[in-house]
Amino acid sequence: MKFKICGDLDAPDWILKEIELLSKMSAIKIRGICVEVVNSLCGGTIDYEKVAKAIGNLSDAKAVVAALTFILQNAARYNVKPEVASLELQQLGLPGEHAGAVERILTKDKDRIREAFRKDSLKLNRVLSVDWRVDFILASSDLKELNAPAVQLNLTIAEANQTKQAHSFAVDNDKLRVLLHELKLARSVMESLENK
Repeated sequence: MKFKICGDLDAPDWILKEIELLSKMSAIKIRGICVEVVNSLCGGTIDYEKVAKAIGNLSDAKAVVAALTFILQNAARYNVKPEVASLELQQLGLPGEHAGAVERILTKDKDRIREAFRKDSLKLNRVLSVDWRVDFILASSDLKELNAPAVQLNLTIAEANQTKQAHSFAVDNDKLRVLLHELKLARSVMESLENK
């Protein structure tokens, strides 16, 4: 069976085993551990000793935290509605009261988790413009005679913080050929990955 909290895939076997462990706990303990997990997903840390006190031993505490992290992380990642997540958890074997506790946490904190994921995601700078010119230097104060063309490239980049930054550099004929060749290779690799 496919579950939205698993990215429209089957639930992993380990999560089924951990749901059995979650079912033996009280809904209040699950809610408290969910709060710890949400804080860790938003950049904090989990106090495993505190969780172990609530559960009984450190091994089970780590298993419960892993299961709840999987559930909350995927529900936020795949933007699953809290009521759908609750229903799917019940289908996986979690009692209704426990699933309701997870649903309340998702209702309250899903947007905060998604915002934390958005801040942590990879952001690439955008090239706004590329200008170039070819300079043919006959001689300079450093060299008596050069007689070689040089390409001056000017890139304007939009940084992640919305500022613009200009970069200029000069390349000789050989380096420009290598740059062009490597850019073409990179483009072909990206196109082949896009078509898969």
